[in-house]
This record gives sequence, C-alpha cells and structure tokens, in this order.
Amino acid sequence: MAHALAAAGVGERPIIWISHSMGGLLVKNMLVELKSKSSGDNDVFAKEYSKEEFFSQVKHNQWEANSFAKQTMAIVFFSVPHQGSPLATSVTQGVLRQVLQPATELCEMRTDNPALHHLNQLFVSLAKAQSIAVLTLNESEPVLHKTTGYPLHFIPP
Repeated sequence: MAHALAAAGVGERPIIWISHSMGGLLVKNMLVELKSKSSGDNDVFAKEYSKEEFFSQVKHNQWEANSFAKQTMAIVFFSVPHQGSPLATSVTQGVLRQVLQPATELCEMRTDNPALHHLNQLFVSLAKAQSIAVLTLNESEPVLHKTTGYPLHFIPP
C-alpha cells in the first residue's frame, strides 16, 4: 500500500489521513511499520532530499518510510476500533460464530486481540514522537438494526 501511495505522489506534501473503521487500522499499521523500517536513521525526518537522493530512495523503497513519517501532520479516525469492537467480539464467539461464520478480518477486531492493543500502543508512541495531531470520532448514538430494530454500537464512545 505504501509503495502505491508513494508512486501516486503521496508524501511530497503534508499529509492528513482520513480513515474509517478498519481503514484506520491499516493507516496506523502502515505508519508504524514504515517508522520501524526507517528507525535506523535518526536524522531522516529533518533531512531534505535532492532530486538524485529522492530517486535513489524510491529505488530502494525507503522514500515511503521517510516521506510518510515526515509529512504526516494529522489523522482523523471515524469509528476506528482502536481497542477492538464489542460487537465483533460477540459475533465471533460461541454459537454465533458457528452460525455467522465471520470473516477473519472481523475476528481480528475482537476486543481481546492483543495485536490490536500492541498496534495502538506503538501508534500512540509514534504520534507523540512525531507530534501528529489525532482526532477520533465515534458513534454517540446506537444504530438501529434494519431487521430487528435492535440498537447497536459498532464502536462505542
């Protein structure tokens, strides 16, 4: 994903990521992974690149790591399950799991998924270190299920 975004010119100017649901988890994961790839170079975020250096970095797949981390100014999260979703947890256990046969991606959004908690910790550290502004917006009112009329909070406030 990072390589395709870099090829499209993302990272040449300041970035404000706007994400929804699992897309927010993908953005967080991409930034954390790119940061870990570039962590060997402490001066990378202050460095300006010449045209030759830019193409050399792109050629060696380092431009995305350097550029995205340096250029990310803010991230807006809409209903992103940073700590998992209680609804995902409830439909991926017991009888409901057998009946619904939920996708792997839904199972990964369970509230008891340690990988989600670890990703969140790494991202919070990255956001603080890079002074990235973060705005998280969640549902304040439940959504009524169309068939049952049951009120659901996908991502609780």
